[in-house]
Amino acid sequence: MTQKLRYSFHPEAIVQQTNIWIYTCKYWGEEQADIYIDGLHDKLSIAAQDVRLLRKLPNGIHPQVNFLHYKRHYVFLKIASSDCYEKIQVLAILHDSMDIPIKLREILSSIKS
Repeated sequence: MTQKLRYSFHPEAIVQQTNIWIYTCKYWGEEQADIYIDGLHDKLSIAAQDVRLLRKLPNGIHPQVNFLHYKRHYVFLKIASSDCYEKIQVLAILHDSMDIPIKLREILSSIKS
């Protein structure tokens, strides 16, 4: 029996993850796309087991949102309440070449808490 994931994805983050896989597959092949996404999930699993690995946004930009860096992407997350099995929810996955503050602000304003 496989263990249930201790993290979940907001629908916006699911779309972003899919787009990352499609882009990677197009330019580097299906195997590399799978490796990249699997690595992302490995990092999320580790973070879900120890949320101390997550970093806070600077200057209290959005106090409930944390992030982690994975290769060329920043993953923005919300820590769930203590009674939830899924310890973190992925809100957004943004490439480091994006204007992250503006894009993150757009995404967070569209997400209902």
